[in-house]
Amino acid sequence: MYARRIAALSVGAMLLTVGLIAGLPTAATSKPDAHRWPRPFVGLWSSVDVDGSNQYLRIKPGDQGLYRVSYYDDMTLCGFPAFAYGGASADGLDLTVAIQVWCLEDPPRYWLPWDFTVTYDPGTDTLVWDPPFCLPGFPDCAGDWTRFHGRMPG
Repeated sequence: MYARRIAALSVGAMLLTVGLIAGLPTAATSKPDAHRWPRPFVGLWSSVDVDGSNQYLRIKPGDQGLYRVSYYDDMTLCGFPAFAYGGASADGLDLTVAIQVWCLEDPPRYWLPWDFTVTYDPGTDTLVWDPPFCLPGFPDCAGDWTRFHGRMPG
């Protein structure tokens, strides 16, 4: 009886080892996704805009796996600060944002719809954004969003 238990434990250990080894190539080559990092997009982010101004992006969890987004820029191409709101959806580490931008003149006016995608980089904890252009005199608008620990202006 003792010998059967030892044999059964040995076979079980061997099957466990084979199962773990067989799973390694799949785990090593699988596409990373946002589910490995709990809520990587949620929070307040800041970045330098294409015109050199400061912009902030607040991302909150929404319904059915979507996100609620608000945005503030301290000076925009409309000549005033801007505020925006909208939503976003995630696909792996990519977050596609769709917001409606309001120019904060007096009175505020609707300016434009803005859709863009950022990619979460877990190594740097940043949202990587490739802006479509940089204005002359602002070559440093790399667009990466970093976590902002403070209050969103506006």
